[in-house]
Amino acid sequence: MNNNVATKADIEKLEKKLEKKLEKYATKIELKTVEKNLRADILRVEERIEGLEDGQVDMKSTLLYIRNTLDKFVGTVDDLRTDNTVGAEQIRDLDIRVTKLESPVHPV
Repeated sequence: MNNNVATKADIEKLEKKLEKKLEKYATKIELKTVEKNLRADILRVEERIEGLEDGQVDMKSTLLYIRNTLDKFVGTVDDLRTDNTVGAEQIRDLDIRVTKLESPVHPV
């Protein structure tokens, strides 16, 4: 008797073992589905990143506008302070002149 010959029962038993082992692995259809889903997810992530990048550009331009506006405002306030200081000194000088003019004349 030759032990190297496989019976139909041996082949069926081997097929069942192989099917059980192959159940752990994905089929081509399952892999294609996973690939399709991953591509869709990647596309959504890329779109969100692009949206965030666009938002950053908008925020940077807004911040630049705010900074320029504040610079102008601070410059204006500084000019007003200078004008106020000069005006206060001119008023003091005028006050001194008026006081001298209003004082009684001293005979010479």
